[in-house]
Amino acid sequence: KDKNISKILLIMRNLKLIFLPSNTGLRQPIHAFQLAEVVYFLMTHFLNYERKSKINILNVGGDETLDFSQMLKILQD
Repeated sequence: KDKNISKILLIMRNLKLIFLPSNTGLRQPIHAFQLAEVVYFLMTHFLNYERKSKINILNVGGDETLDFSQMLKILQD
């Protein structure tokens, strides 16, 4: 459970109003099941095949790109 998001949602539920910065950037929230699929794929790939290259960074994102206020609205509902 994310402490920051949980606190923001609690404030939104009690006050019905929250001030957010205008430029909060975009997010690609990912479901735990989707993340588990990525981990499973990587585990089976590296166990079954000789590791030829080193992965330093793996970009993983969800299905949607949302701004912060859209994400909060979805979580609030």
